[in-house]
Amino acid sequence: MDLPAPLSRIAAMAAPLRAALTRWRGPIVAAALVLFLAGTVWSFLGLGLSLAQLDLTALALLTLGMGFVTLTYSAVSLSLLARTAGVRLGLVEAMRASARAQMAEALPLPGGAIVRAAALVGAGAPAGRSAALVIGTALLWIALAAVAAGIILLSSAPLAGWALLSVGALVALGALAHVARLGGIANAGWTLAHRLLGLGLAALRLWLAFAVVKAALPLAATFPYVLAAIAGSASSLVPGGLGVSEALGALMARAVQASPESAFLALAVNRVTQFLGTAILAPFLELRSARSSLPESR
Repeated sequence: MDLPAPLSRIAAMAAPLRAALTRWRGPIVAAALVLFLAGTVWSFLGLGLSLAQLDLTALALLTLGMGFVTLTYSAVSLSLLARTAGVRLGLVEAMRASARAQMAEALPLPGGAIVRAAALVGAGAPAGRSAALVIGTALLWIALAAVAAGIILLSSAPLAGWALLSVGALVALGALAHVARLGGIANAGWTLAHRLLGLGLAALRLWLAFAVVKAALPLAATFPYVLAAIAGSASSLVPGGLGVSEALGALMARAVQASPESAFLALAVNRVTQFLGTAILAPFLELRSARSSLPESR
């Protein structure tokens, strides 16, 4: 795989740990799902909230409105990744691949990354280059989220804030240099701008998710929870990061003296609505593809 030497060494060092985690994947998944269900019940009880009290308008906007925006953003991201790899991937095809990737993240493995890399290979990019770009942009995504979360945490948890800010900035610079080496400086710049826009969209999703559970907060205050959502999804040990993202969010809430119950529930709503929105939109994309592939009638 076309990875820089530092990433190759890290991958080699992490291989035994990943093999051990794979052997215990079943119990880990079961424990995470129990954590998710128990945490959701705990959050509803702690907040004194019932399903009837949820903000249905915010829920609809999050599921359908932001679902379409998120899927379109992911498609543009994949098209940009294809351009960086030196190939072309149309927006409609990228939307189909992105929908499949998001649904694949429900599996207890890095399904989303596999589907995205496969889409690049299908468009003509070399397998090693495709995998290296998917890994590099994923690291950039997590690192930028860490920087944003670190900035917000500086006032309430300075040590954690500076740690996230410094490590995130270092990893982001390394990942950006990696993308620039593979696809050029211009594409790396577009990738950075696109990921920064993505952080804003992720923050908007979380802002709506908190509104669903009647816990309003400023948009900027959602960035620690954005990091929790992204880091949980990246764990790839449990479906879509369920349980992991929510637990990390509850810890973030304690760091900023906020409600852990609200954070847990908002992250749960965010994750479930993202899957639900994709599940609603994906069949329309597949139907469009099936119709376009039919031979024209004479």
